[in-house]
Amino acid sequence: MADKSICSRCGKKLEERWLVCKFCHQVRWQLVQPYYLWGIVFLVFAWWSLTQKVIFTFPSFGDILTMMLPILGAVFGVIGVVMLIIAGIATLKGLSRK
Repeated sequence: MADKSICSRCGKKLEERWLVCKFCHQVRWQLVQPYYLWGIVFLVFAWWSLTQKVIFTFPSFGDILTMMLPILGAVFGVIGVVMLIIAGIATLKGLSRK
């Protein structure tokens, strides 16, 4: 779950929400930053894999990874967008209530 289970601002126990304190709404930046970083990494990989020139010839046991690049790009793109949405919601929730 979280590194520390006690909020550094209000001192209450963090149980349900691990990115933003439920009571004082402080954003835990050391936990939110990896969501931004990994979301961007996933989107960069998705962009790279979707822009590769893939020739859809189906050899028997040929280059299967080349045929899988568009599928992997779509999956990694969705994962990256979801991670950025989670980080954005946590940031907006923490910044809106000070």
